Formats: sequence, structure tokens, C-alpha cells
Amino acid sequence: IKIITIAPELPGALEFIGKASAMGITIALGHSAADWETTEKAVEAGANHVTHLFNAMPAFHHRKANLLSYILTRHNLSIELIADGEHVAPEILSLACNLHENSQIIFISDAVAVAGMPDGEYHLYDSNLSKKGQRCCLPDGSLFGGATILPECLNQLSDKTGFAWGLLGTAVWRTPCNLLGIEPPDTETFFDLDM
Repeated sequence: IKIITIAPELPGALEFIGKASAMGITIALGHSAADWETTEKAVEAGANHVTHLFNAMPAFHHRKANLLSYILTRHNLSIELIADGEHVAPEILSLACNLHENSQIIFISDAVAVAGMPDGEYHLYDSNLSKKGQRCCLPDGSLFGGATILPECLNQLSDKTGFAWGLLGTAVWRTPCNLLGIEPPDTETFFDLDM
């Protein structure tokens, strides 16, 4: 086990974070409604990463400091952003990247099995899913994973945000490897990918 995502407000979560991080497991905070104080305690216990920043989190509020406001004001965490332009608007991706160092940013696709499939209705993961363009939704219209593979996400990010390919490459290659303590592939292998 290399990484675990946990909502720090859950019963026993802070103790779990301490024990798991002591074992060398990367602890990510995510899908959480934690307040500022709980988030701070989780980081003190060993959490050092954020899964799906902005998604499944209460919005930023100027009078209620919470997990999101803690993350946006701290530089001791790496942040993972779903880069498909559906889960997080390109302008908000730019905001997050302006608030953090390039070496803290990780872009993911969150792609599920419908990615690359024709538009239509699918029954997967014991759910009825609708894929239209770059969106994959449940019957109630809420997003269910991503319908865009990572190279397509990066091309869109480059077009819509003007992010340099150096940042994009680092965010899907070097930073995730550093976070998980694995040796990055050589640059020739990485840049041979068909993007």
C-alpha cells in the first residue's frame, strides 16, 4: 500500500493517519467536510497530500475556515487536481497552480471505463452511466469519474490555461513519483508518449 485517502473528520481517522504514515504510507486528505482545526491536526499527524482538490469538499467560504481554505493557504501539501475541465474549471485549476509550487501539483484524469467509448448509456460499476462528450454522469446528472484520458486532459489544459508543457509533464510524471517514493521513468520514455 503506497497511498490512502481519508476524510480526517471520521472517527479514529487522526489515529489511523499517525499509524499509517509511521509505516511509510502516504496519507491523502480528500472527499471531506473537515474544518480547519481537524485538517491541521491531520497534517500534524502525518497527512501530506490532497486527493481531488475541490471535488467532494465544501466550497471556500470567507467566514468558515475549512479543509479547502487550509489547503489553499499552506504549502506543505502536494495537491492532486482532476484535469479534465469538467470536475474543476480551467480558471480554478489556474488559481490552484498560482497558489502552489509546480513541484506540489499533480494532474490526473479520474478516467473510468467509458473514457474513449462512444457517447451513450452504459451499465458499469453496478450503475447506469451516461457518457456525452467529456462527461460521465449518473442518472441524477452528478459526475461519475472522468470520460477523458490523461493525454487529452493535458492537451486541453495547455490550450485553455496556457500552462507550459514543463509544468504539465512534471505534474503527471516527476511529482507523483516523488510523492510515492518511486524512481521516475527517464524523460525519453515519458516524452515518447503519444500526446
